[in-house]
Amino acid sequence: MSALPAVPRTVVSRVLHALVLCGLLASLATAVTPFDFAGQWVGRGSDHHGPFTITAILTATGANTFGGTVVTENTGTCSVTGKRRRNHVTLRLVCAAKSIAGSAHLDVATQTLTGGFAYVGSHGHHLRHATFTLTKSAP
Repeated sequence: MSALPAVPRTVVSRVLHALVLCGLLASLATAVTPFDFAGQWVGRGSDHHGPFTITAILTATGANTFGGTVVTENTGTCSVTGKRRRNHVTLRLVCAAKSIAGSAHLDVATQTLTGGFAYVGSHGHHLRHATFTLTKSAP
């Protein structure tokens, strides 16, 4: 029986790299299943003033985007827009002509958003943080 010719290490290395790259590309190509943000969301938030209740009415503006209104005791009615990327949601809240960026984690199984906002306080020199948890209560 004759011996097989030796395969150079560079060839083996290139083949393995190509297989790993194909696997990564295949995993990235899988689309995120759209999530229906439309409906009423309720929950609690907290900032340097203490805890507060939140109610949001959201409408879908695309497969993974939404808009709507958010009502809290501290800010009154604000507009909100959001965009989902996998389980991460970026948010833009506009209250009294002041725009605030935030982010949240979406738990699809429990239909819960957990996240926060960082903003400059009303006197313009203190960075403030607010956290929140919202659960979809009705479609």
